[in-house]
Amino acid sequence: MKNSYGHDYTSHDWLTLHFEVKSNERLIEISELPIFKGDRVLDVGCGPGIFGSYISLLIGNKGHIHCIDHDEKNIIQAQERLSSTKMTNWSVNRDDLMSAIELCKIYDVVILFNVLSYVSNPAKFLKDLSSNMRRGARIIVKDFDMLSIKFNCIDDLKLSSLINASLLCSRDSLSLSCDAFFGRSVPFIYRQHNYACHNEKILTHFISHPFSKSDELYIFETVNILLKQPHSSIDFATKEYFNSAFNLNNGWFYEKDEAFMIENEFVSILTI
Repeated sequence: MKNSYGHDYTSHDWLTLHFEVKSNERLIEISELPIFKGDRVLDVGCGPGIFGSYISLLIGNKGHIHCIDHDEKNIIQAQERLSSTKMTNWSVNRDDLMSAIELCKIYDVVILFNVLSYVSNPAKFLKDLSSNMRRGARIIVKDFDMLSIKFNCIDDLKLSSLINASLLCSRDSLSLSCDAFFGRSVPFIYRQHNYACHNEKILTHFISHPFSKSDELYIFETVNILLKQPHSSIDFATKEYFNSAFNLNNGWFYEKDEAFMIENEFVSILTI
């Protein structure tokens, strides 16, 4: 699923990079989620199966995880990754995200990791899922929040200007605008419905100098999301400032001893 300027944030390469940069933290955090031995789990928008392969170990042989994604390359990678676990408690299928509304009926847990940004009506999607799930089942939502990104060594006013310009850009059916990464907005969506219980937590990721090549590429691609918004009102001087700072060949940000990046992802656990 590509946006209008050709970047594919659901691609295998991007999702693998995203996981590599945060892997140790995220696996610990997933182990603390309400996913239990014997659970039946539906992983919606599973990508290349990075989280699914770990969840298959958490739920054990008495559980089952079914992974769906619209992208054929992701499905192939998910099958390979889950096969490598030697577990047999999984299945993978190429399917549209909206198919989860019917599929969810038999599952204890529905995983929506960085998925709501790709659904045209997130509130209705969550409502329809909830209506079809049994009492006591859980929906676990994780999503980025572009407004939470912070860099030291970067001019705060210029970063604020960049984010605000991205927020003002026009959205179309193919583009991922800054505000499409829901993050902190998820509670305002699900509070329209009655859940037996809901919990929220913030996952904070901190990257600091010296940066690995994966770190640099992740930071570069993250800034690119903001820089290349369609119809953005960002001025040329601000674009040049960020291109100079984060260019992969000679960006000055990566060389500063005190440089770091902070990014938050927001998790909501909804119990039916």
